[in-house]
Amino acid sequence: MHQLGIVCALTLSIISEGYRLEWAPNLGAPRPVRLPNRPTAFANAGFVSKAVAEGVAAGTMQPCGPADVVYILPLQVAFNSAGKLRLVWDGTHVNEHLPEEPFRMETLQRVSTCTRRRSPTSNENGQTYVSLRDLNRRVRFA
Repeated sequence: MHQLGIVCALTLSIISEGYRLEWAPNLGAPRPVRLPNRPTAFANAGFVSKAVAEGVAAGTMQPCGPADVVYILPLQVAFNSAGKLRLVWDGTHVNEHLPEEPFRMETLQRVSTCTRRRSPTSNENGQTYVSLRDLNRRVRFA
């Protein structure tokens, strides 16, 4: 399997510096906070410990010292209908300070009209795709 040798500047900055959030101009960054985990995290402490250890092993989480931490936000455990556990990070405290971008959901009728005709984003079968790489602004879903 071959991979492309081109990596965008945003990807390189995230790898080297971490993902930097853009704060809403009228609010600025939220105040530093250390919030406790939710009761479901304490009730399922074994699952939480295992999920965090797996995250550290996979490189999606990393241990850090108290001086490196600005926000400690709650963890909780969610259950699906089959009873499977899922670790959830509650970013409500931080989310309130992110800029809100207007977003309009198209109706299914409009989407089907757009996807029937050939466009620059259609392949040879007329299937339409959206390139996330080409999106130049973030959208916040509430």
